[in-house]
Amino acid sequence: APIAATGFNLIAKTTKFSGTVATFTDGNPFGVAGDYSAAIFWGDGKSSVGTVTAAGAGFKVASTHTYGKKGKFVVTISIRDTGGSTATTTTNLNVGPVK
Repeated sequence: APIAATGFNLIAKTTKFSGTVATFTDGNPFGVAGDYSAAIFWGDGKSSVGTVTAAGAGFKVASTHTYGKKGKFVVTISIRDTGGSTATTTTNLNVGPVK
């Protein structure tokens, strides 16, 4: 079943970000959070694994990351389910924030 992911425009008040970076839904109504994995590419050359949890009728991807400097970053989130379906979305993250 297809996965549909959505990113956000976010602001981190400091160089440490913690929170939700994307949400997604799955065409499979029987999916549970453990069926999915998420990789987050932070836009500064670093990546990490995201934590997937149920959120309403879908799911959210969250994590923490510390940037080396203030700036505007495009964060790419890649989601995969156990059946092989994938989705990718981006989130704009203003770290610092930068005006």
